[in-house]
Amino acid sequence: MALGENAEFSTDTETEISQCKTMHEDPHLNRPPHLQSQENGDGKELHVVFVPYPLQGHMNPMVQFTELIVDRYPVRVSFVSVKDLNLRYQLARGTAPSQSPESDVLLNSKATPCHSSNPDDGYGVGYEVKHVKGTLEIFWLENFLPEDFNLADLLPRMKEFHDATLNMREPLKLLLHSLNLRHSISGVVFGSFGTWVHDVCRELDIPSFFFWTQSATTFSIYYHMRLLDANGFFPYKADSDNFEGKEKSNANSSELLHYVPGVPSLHPSNTPTLLHVDSMDAPLLTLIREQLGIFHDCHGLIVNSFDELEEEVCKALQDIIPIPVSVVGPLVPSRCLEAGKEKVGPCLSSDKSECMLWLDKQAEQSVLYISFGSILTPPPGELESIANGIKDSQRPFLWVLRPTSTSSLAEILPKSFLEDTAQQGLIISWAPQVQVLSHPAVGAFLTHCGWNSTLEGISSGIPLILYPMFSDQTTNCAYASDFWKIGVSLRTNVQWKVDRSDVTRVLKHAFEEGESLRKRTAKLKEAARRALQAQGSSSIHMDNFIQGLRRTQKI
Repeated sequence: MALGENAEFSTDTETEISQCKTMHEDPHLNRPPHLQSQENGDGKELHVVFVPYPLQGHMNPMVQFTELIVDRYPVRVSFVSVKDLNLRYQLARGTAPSQSPESDVLLNSKATPCHSSNPDDGYGVGYEVKHVKGTLEIFWLENFLPEDFNLADLLPRMKEFHDATLNMREPLKLLLHSLNLRHSISGVVFGSFGTWVHDVCRELDIPSFFFWTQSATTFSIYYHMRLLDANGFFPYKADSDNFEGKEKSNANSSELLHYVPGVPSLHPSNTPTLLHVDSMDAPLLTLIREQLGIFHDCHGLIVNSFDELEEEVCKALQDIIPIPVSVVGPLVPSRCLEAGKEKVGPCLSSDKSECMLWLDKQAEQSVLYISFGSILTPPPGELESIANGIKDSQRPFLWVLRPTSTSSLAEILPKSFLEDTAQQGLIISWAPQVQVLSHPAVGAFLTHCGWNSTLEGISSGIPLILYPMFSDQTTNCAYASDFWKIGVSLRTNVQWKVDRSDVTRVLKHAFEEGESLRKRTAKLKEAARRALQAQGSSSIHMDNFIQGLRRTQKI
């Protein structure tokens, strides 16, 4: 399960709203009668509380979902986050905060205080933001992490991080109780790893909705773990990893997983790496099973995907899951889905950051953008192969790469790489990813295949160069390369390692011979755009989600 992504938080809500209205035409046209009556003020006001798991890759899609909800529907949304999350990320990437975390994290710098709580309660000041249709309130909880906790080195301390989130339980309970007295809560949307949020909702008799941050395919695979076990998947056979070097046509059909509902035949090596263990009793799988075990008490499942992207598995989930399934994606900033890149690019960079100024000087579709997310970095040997292959290609590149807590960039990159490529590319510690992918100069995206980044690449119409490392990234890679055919995998030899020469070969294919990749990606981008338009599949799912909230509203 992905722990985080290197994706941006926009800070210009007025721009986002105007773009959203342009992109979706008028999302309120042809609204079904039951929703028209809500917009006309019939019935009690819906009040939805969103509680994401406090990591940026989990927060980003939920932030985008709240934006769509308050722009489209006359509802009150309370978004509960961690006060210093964005500040910690800014410190980790070496940039000074330009404004308070309260205003920076949730898309608007004009939020005004609307509700103060007793600091002893454990939750902070609320901020209210008026949107097109609804109202957004922002609340802040302490995350109980030590001051020296560095999110850039999260993975080795993940248990400590998760245990700290459990301490948010009682402050959240007090906050929900207070909010419920002020405006009756119709439902709470909580994210992955947040089963304790569901427990609080059950204690307070508030309906809860589970928000899944990964693909529908990954959900189905996890949901059917017992089916995997019954078919002999566990213990995972480590030699399956070598499958990536074989021709797919040479695979023995008995090797493939063909029994997971809605999921096409996959080799075991293409399943999420958290499944690559001896048994279902592995600690992380136990945590996932705990999440899936609460479904009978939830009022709905929300998935960040869209029907046209994962049609068969979305249909299978709707048939199998015992609660309503809302497929509401892609939950990406609206600028990703603008009709043409000529409408975005340089003009959207209000702060003219270093990387955007650099991109302005590059030729159209000439730049390789590289980002491996906010948590993982390739192992030293593979990082060296990737860097040298990029240098050999002489391709302009923009690379998001941070020094580690113990080594500088010069120490983790090949000797003299920084000097040799000073005129070829730019290495930065953080980038506004959506702005970068929307820039006309970017021609391909070398990605770790995290789900947020995959959707942002698709929604920007950018061919993908695929380098999965962990969790669901292997599954996303298989879909992008074998089923959607919008990307090329770097890991192609029999040891599933990266060769310097292969990096150069893949870059040449993506840029010089990749017209078919661009055409297929453009089709998926258009499908994503249609899904979020009026009467699009995701818009219909959102309407059904709102109607489901209406049914839970206590009269």
